[in-house]
Amino acid sequence: MSGLMGFDEAFRAADLAVRAVRSEGLRDIERVVLEGSWKRHTYHKIASKAGYTEGYLSRDVGPALWDVLSKALGVQVKKTNFRTAIERWSEQTQLDHAESLLTTVTNGSTATTTLLTDPPADVLPFDVTDFRGREAALSTLGHWVVEERGRLLCVSGLPGVGKSWFAVKLADHVRKEFQRFIYEDLRDRPSPSNLVHTLLSRLAVASDPADPLADQLDRLVQTLAVRPSLIVLDRTETLCCPQTLAGVYEPEFTDYQDILRALASREHQSCIIWVGRELPRATSAIAGSSCQRYWLEGLSPEEIASLAVWPELLDATSTAWQRLSHDYGGLPSLILSEIVPRLPSFGHRLDNCLTALQQEKRWAYAYVEAWLATLSEAEWQVLIWMLISQRPLSAKQLSEYLGIAIPFTVLESLCDRGICRAFGRAEPTWELALPELLRPYLCDRWLTTFFKAQEAEQMTWLSRYALIQANAPEMVRQWQRETLLSAVAAHFEAQCPTAGDKQRFLSDTLQASRVAPSSTMPDYRPGNLINLAHYWQIPLLEVDLHGLTLQGADLQSDLFQGLSVAGADLTHTLLAKPMGQCPVVALNPQREEVAIGDQDGRLLLWDLQSGRLQRAMLSVSQAIRAIAFSPDGQVLAEGRQDGTIRFWDLSSDLGPEQFADYLEEALTTLAFSPDQSLLVGGDEVGHLYVWRIASGEEVHCLAAHTGAVTAIAFSPCGKRLLSCGQDCAALEWDLSTGTSLKRFQGRLTTRLGVVAYRPSLAAELVQAIVVGRDEGQLIVWDMASARPQFIMNEPCEEFMTLALSADARYLAASDVSNTVSVWDIESRSRLCQITEPSALVESLVFNPNRAELMTGCDYTVQRWKIPSGQCLRIWRSNRHPARQLALSTRPLQILSSHDDHTLRSWQFSETRQRWLPQARLQIPTPNDHQDAVRVIASSQSPAYWAVGMESGHIHLWNRSDQTWLEWSIRLPKAITALAFSPAGDRLAAGDATGTVALWDLAQRIFHWQKTQVHADQVMTLTFAPDGQQVYSGSRDRTIRTWDFQGITGLTLAGHRRRVHTLKVSIDGRHLYSGSQDGTVRTWQISNGTLLDNWQQHDTAYILDITLDEQNRPIAIISDTQTLTLWDIESHTCRATCALDEETLWHVSTSPDGQSLICARQNGEISLWSVTSGQQQGKLRLDRPYEGMQIGGCLGLTEPERQMLYSLGASDH
Repeated sequence: MSGLMGFDEAFRAADLAVRAVRSEGLRDIERVVLEGSWKRHTYHKIASKAGYTEGYLSRDVGPALWDVLSKALGVQVKKTNFRTAIERWSEQTQLDHAESLLTTVTNGSTATTTLLTDPPADVLPFDVTDFRGREAALSTLGHWVVEERGRLLCVSGLPGVGKSWFAVKLADHVRKEFQRFIYEDLRDRPSPSNLVHTLLSRLAVASDPADPLADQLDRLVQTLAVRPSLIVLDRTETLCCPQTLAGVYEPEFTDYQDILRALASREHQSCIIWVGRELPRATSAIAGSSCQRYWLEGLSPEEIASLAVWPELLDATSTAWQRLSHDYGGLPSLILSEIVPRLPSFGHRLDNCLTALQQEKRWAYAYVEAWLATLSEAEWQVLIWMLISQRPLSAKQLSEYLGIAIPFTVLESLCDRGICRAFGRAEPTWELALPELLRPYLCDRWLTTFFKAQEAEQMTWLSRYALIQANAPEMVRQWQRETLLSAVAAHFEAQCPTAGDKQRFLSDTLQASRVAPSSTMPDYRPGNLINLAHYWQIPLLEVDLHGLTLQGADLQSDLFQGLSVAGADLTHTLLAKPMGQCPVVALNPQREEVAIGDQDGRLLLWDLQSGRLQRAMLSVSQAIRAIAFSPDGQVLAEGRQDGTIRFWDLSSDLGPEQFADYLEEALTTLAFSPDQSLLVGGDEVGHLYVWRIASGEEVHCLAAHTGAVTAIAFSPCGKRLLSCGQDCAALEWDLSTGTSLKRFQGRLTTRLGVVAYRPSLAAELVQAIVVGRDEGQLIVWDMASARPQFIMNEPCEEFMTLALSADARYLAASDVSNTVSVWDIESRSRLCQITEPSALVESLVFNPNRAELMTGCDYTVQRWKIPSGQCLRIWRSNRHPARQLALSTRPLQILSSHDDHTLRSWQFSETRQRWLPQARLQIPTPNDHQDAVRVIASSQSPAYWAVGMESGHIHLWNRSDQTWLEWSIRLPKAITALAFSPAGDRLAAGDATGTVALWDLAQRIFHWQKTQVHADQVMTLTFAPDGQQVYSGSRDRTIRTWDFQGITGLTLAGHRRRVHTLKVSIDGRHLYSGSQDGTVRTWQISNGTLLDNWQQHDTAYILDITLDEQNRPIAIISDTQTLTLWDIESHTCRATCALDEETLWHVSTSPDGQSLICARQNGEISLWSVTSGQQQGKLRLDRPYEGMQIGGCLGLTEPERQMLYSLGASDH
């Protein structure tokens, strides 16, 4: 398309033309000048970028270049018009509109005559026969031109949208109403005086180009008044000044604004159509009844489909037409030049062609680059933030991100260019959105600029732009992580290949941020560095973030355990959330708030938009089963597991008000009546309770169902109530009498989930409906007739819960495959599917005010946009509880393995008097295989940590040089037992098949493997004090011994259950074995004689056996209520460790046997001295902020501060 020629194409054309007038083509230095002129750079800017002097280019190279181009192109070429001259020469459209020559051949002679009184016949500049679409716009504008006598029509639009075609088609539509039609292409950038002179000449009016512009303009207006003419002035964007705001003309063309003002405001009978990408600023002021500005939009899907360019064999769906309109702007030039020629390669299948182009978007970069070539620096900054944000932004949001107020003229300029779209013209609703076509180019350009920058410039870049925005929707943050953060991380990773390199880079750069000069502009560098650490999984244990603003930092990870953010600003920071199991969700109908209760008894009120905590309502630890907001949004009712109901007044800071405390069963649902006079609740056994709120009086207690009540709904008038239960029945109740009005009874195969009143076709009536599943399909039944009204057109698995939107338009169903489906009830079609991989979705709630859905499953609540199914916000508990534990000595440390394939060590800090993380290691997973840790062990010296995996691999971490050993150690099946020799130079391992093996760590050699020597898995391994013997205990109830050479020794039997702990006496003479049968046996190693069989009592469980400081054998025994230490030889209790009611899941001892670690199901871990039985410490490894220091933090509300405390943080 004309007007979109790229520089390379223009240079080739110019080079070809020059070769026709001189022996050689264009030289390199001439190319530099031409490229700078093409971009409308000054000689100074061209010289500074190319390394030449300005004088050399402007006095020597430039003038000679323009002379040779003038000869080659046949027109006067200057620096200012090279671009239009070469485009025009390339298209061979040299027209002289100043005068018309008539050449007549008579009797072999030629005569030339200039006609001023008889102008040539008016013809269209090009054929518009194949013009399609835009009929409404042509009709409306045609009516304005003809019937309303419009004088000036300014048509603008994107490059390639078809402005010229549209203007000429409009002219063809209305030109019969005018005496003359004139088309002028202004790409040669005529001066205002020359254009007026040309128009007068075309109108057969004599004029002198030397006359003042005002005189010529008067003459033109007078002529247009007596000779109605339709004039199209095209390609007017060539008059604009580049790198400034849209519609600002270069100084030599500013008089054009006077021309337009005169043509619009002075009386005449003609119409001028001014066509260009950018409209002059003056047209905004003169727009009115005689002057109209019109923005030409891209083609609609239907208009694209009607284009005459498509081949007969085309195969296209409606989706393809929509993609062409939305993703590619409906631009005819792109369709004609890029889409149509590629169709044969895809068998004329348009969908396949568009899919291929979607994967490789560089094909549109030349177009976009030409489109954006004239942008000012201020506009580029706005575009970058629009790209980062990936959503419409208001002027206020843009100013906050940039740190300066955005001039309104900049936003107007972007809209005038079509680069952004405005949804409103008055603050605060005035918002900008970025066209889809621009995003890939802008992203590549922005990242490429960063990659090519020097180190100092990259740090400035990190300070200026946020890679992640804390207040963005979740779907946007996900794009930011996958596109921006990952690209920047990969760039720095090339410079910092190891974890240590990354640690130093992050620490040094964060330290530099602390000492950087203060500025009023936002500094995003600390937040970006935190996000890089999060992406790389690099802990920042030794970094001091005091005084830094962590804008955009994503701290939603237990990666930041032990981090000190004391004194930092957390105003715009993403924080972890304390979510529990079985969440119940309710949305405030009057405010942007969501309440979430869980099984741990937490009731938290969150801001729906920002995701920040507003209020923590903590009273008792009983699980919350049901919650509901009052219609005015001022009261929140909660029903707990113990049968109590409480009210929270959200307008005050007071605690809960007890409403009812006598219910025998927990409520499963709660609802307020529309007038807020009644509260209704249904319980687990089918009762419906109706209370009068003002007095607390129980109005009715109805035996409504024989199973739990699953849903209730008030009628709009508040006089009737619907209920459904697990008994396959739904009922409608008269609340004044407590009698049942209607009953719907489903079949035994029916399961009902939700009831509602939906608007009826009859005026002022509502219809009672019940929704459930029968024979694999979701069905909406009319309760009055008991007949199906809507049957969803796709099968549905067994559902967990159902929800209806407030207008009963949408239906949501969560099923047993962890999928949520959202349906449009009227069309019976599934709109979207949402997958939650972590757990079953047990809570569904629609937003009563807009098309959004809240979903809740264990530890996670999410907010979704309907019908697109995009995630807007996540409230998730970042839980990675310890799966395996071990103690390490010298110094005393706790080792823990977690679901995120990390191994962590914890050590007591004397300074802060608490346990803090010391190291965080990513466990190797060969070929990204999803493996799980089965057992971990620690040696004394040399310091190794061993990790046994489900796959049979064993990974060794060398604590001395902080590396994983590159040594492949594995057994056939899952590793079930590991043990180091006392000297730490040998490792024994057993697996689930009963195989035992031995490795020499000092020499890195494999000693021996005894395959399936036990009939069942190996449960425990231990070494003799001299390291020369290995002992294995198995689930097969036997014990076997091996020497260093792998020669089998004794096989001991006698335990009635599996043998899971072994210990050898310090002198190597006795072996102590503990079994699940509750006994500890003492064996004579030399001959295998049973010396003692000790059992405390029948319910005791032998957890472990160790040696105390005097090397006496100690059995560690639990009866679920207490932990006791027994001297095996004397059969006496040495100490008792007090436990709470939580069940133990792990007990083990340190390699030196002096310390004991206990882990409870609630996540609490405690350490005890084996000698004294005294507790040595307590911590929670599953809390994401365990050990985090937050004293003096800014930007936290008091509820948020308390929330962080509950997640393990402390002030000091």
